[in-house]
Amino acid sequence: MKSLRVLFLQMIIYGFITNLSIGQSTLTVVNGGKMQITTGTSVQSQNLDIGNSSRLDLQGDLTVSGVLANDAGTPGFILRADASGQGSLMNNSTGVMATTEQFLESDRWHLISSPVVWASVTAYWDIYLKDWTEQNSTWYYIENPDLWPYLYPTEGYAVWADDALTGTTTVSLEGELITGDAAYNYLSYTPGASQDGWNLVGNPYPSALEWNTDWFVHNISGWAVFYEDGVYTGWNPWMPVGQESWNGRTSGWMAANQGFWIRAVDAGPYMTSPQSARAHSATPFYKEEQLSDIAGLHLIANANEFSDEAVILFMEEGTAGFDGLYDLSKMFNVDEAPNIYSIPDFGENLSVNVLPENWIQESNTPVIPIGFKITPNTSCLLRIEGIETIDVEVPIFLEDLKENEMTDLRMVQEYSFSSLSSDDPNRFLIHFGNPDSMKDNLSADIGIYSYKGSVYIQTPFGYRGHANVYDISGRRITELQLNGGLSAHLLPGTGYYMVQIKGDMPTVRKVFIKN
Repeated sequence: MKSLRVLFLQMIIYGFITNLSIGQSTLTVVNGGKMQITTGTSVQSQNLDIGNSSRLDLQGDLTVSGVLANDAGTPGFILRADASGQGSLMNNSTGVMATTEQFLESDRWHLISSPVVWASVTAYWDIYLKDWTEQNSTWYYIENPDLWPYLYPTEGYAVWADDALTGTTTVSLEGELITGDAAYNYLSYTPGASQDGWNLVGNPYPSALEWNTDWFVHNISGWAVFYEDGVYTGWNPWMPVGQESWNGRTSGWMAANQGFWIRAVDAGPYMTSPQSARAHSATPFYKEEQLSDIAGLHLIANANEFSDEAVILFMEEGTAGFDGLYDLSKMFNVDEAPNIYSIPDFGENLSVNVLPENWIQESNTPVIPIGFKITPNTSCLLRIEGIETIDVEVPIFLEDLKENEMTDLRMVQEYSFSSLSSDDPNRFLIHFGNPDSMKDNLSADIGIYSYKGSVYIQTPFGYRGHANVYDISGRRITELQLNGGLSAHLLPGTGYYMVQIKGDMPTVRKVFIKN
């Protein structure tokens, strides 16, 4: 028979209040009693004891500041999840057994993690489950529990509930809940890998967690990248105020069970998530929106009801090369979504490109190539924000290389265009200065670099010439016409090649190609 105290508490939590603080030192569920904390309900207790054969169903918020004990095992403490949300727990006790649920919508990829230690992969029976390996930038499907029995704590995974198998479903993970500061001690950095440094990790707690400056990070980029409905978004708390967000991300908060991407930028990467960064809600407090005082442009491409963003910032801390704390490499969205990015001289596509504060004034040819890619043939709209942050004396133009069209961004901040799947992705240039005057400025160095099997040649606006590419034996591989801007050519294999420029600024340089 249930105790009167449990019956009374259960009735209160079901129907009459949304917040409850327990005055006695210990809240106890005894004698096979059942207690449910529903969505929208918040309960705080100093101690909580779930007795043998009793059960607590949690779909609201529960905070236990002292000791949490569960004598009923994994069936006795269940963190529920459905389309309306999932239970959230904050506690400090170790050894607490529980069942945590994950709600999966059918026919879409979810990035997930486990808030319990060594969760069994058999929970994903008839659900596609795969693991990412940075060393060779490859996904591996986890199909044999005998060879791969558990989910690794703090690691992220991708799952897909197929309509033909389970449809929309709920997964139950059983085990010991993770508490305390969590170490991500398996991260890798593999120079030469096609996605070098990108590691898929996860929120290890049964509550929301904030990516903030309290994390200990070593040789890790400042960006956390999230996959949301086919498009990547990011948050970097080390950026200046007003510039922490990329692609519409509103904060660094991530839900329980959520996987996310981080990038190692050098050998020996390591990070620790502090338990103090937990909260019950992804928006635990509100603050007035703060505008950035950093000069820069936000290029926002819209197509097929998707949006993507490329950011160019000019900061005192910025460098012309890749900066692991501030720069963000491009991760490509689903085919139907637009992909826009800047292409710096060092050859790595960037979603966020942070340059020196005086880059415009000190650059011989202040031109930034902009790449654009989308698979279906479609109409697109490009919107440019931040023009007012750039010195009013600096003209800013958008050049469409495909249409041979120049737009004065000081006058118009939107540009409509059509895109074909066969288009060259190296389509746009952003000019900081008058393009007509740049035509006579041929004193700048020619940029030559390699990236993912191709050689890239950057020449000043108005340049005319051609380039010969030779293999190490001296055999000519190809000839490229140079008409100003960025030219690219896929080379047949790995190794060293010689690039010979003929024209107004003759030069010869050696590049190394790796696939």
